[in-house]
Amino acid sequence: MPYYFSYGSNMLTERLCAPDRIPGAKLMGVGLITGRRLTFHKVSSRKIGQKSGKCDITIDPSPSSEVYGVVFEVPDLDALDEVEGVGRGYSRTPVWVHSFRFPCLEAQTYTADATDASVKPYDWYWSLVLAGAEQHGLPQHYIETYIRSVKPVEDPGGDKYRDCRNGCAILSKLERLRAGE
Repeated sequence: MPYYFSYGSNMLTERLCAPDRIPGAKLMGVGLITGRRLTFHKVSSRKIGQKSGKCDITIDPSPSSEVYGVVFEVPDLDALDEVEGVGRGYSRTPVWVHSFRFPCLEAQTYTADATDASVKPYDWYWSLVLAGAEQHGLPQHYIETYIRSVKPVEDPGGDKYRDCRNGCAILSKLERLRAGE
């Protein structure tokens, strides 16, 4: 099975493995890639004209640049392409992932076709990214620098969109589990 390097909302295992996404994905562990930097600059547009920012990993020539994420083994890259929106905003990109848990391996990830540094992520999307980073124990300095430092915006009318409803349901379920309900 091919490997997938997730650095955005799909780091959250419950999101990636949801029935409407890739339920057969198998968690391999945390990894990192070099020569790139995490941003929320991928343009995500709705039919009514609203735009928001989703995660992207831009090329960064700095020798210290790195992106942490989560590696999954996935049963079907075509299904993952559909979920990630290949041809609708993302392109599949091969990357080399490094980890203490497994040797350097080639994985597929997704990079933005269009970016805009002025877009901001919706609050529910940003929360999914943060929850995934915390779930898998990404380094605290990385979470603070590249995720918590980004200020999300409220999603006006997000409840009309399946992606928002599903993401919020996952976050709500995780919150109830943390509260011991």
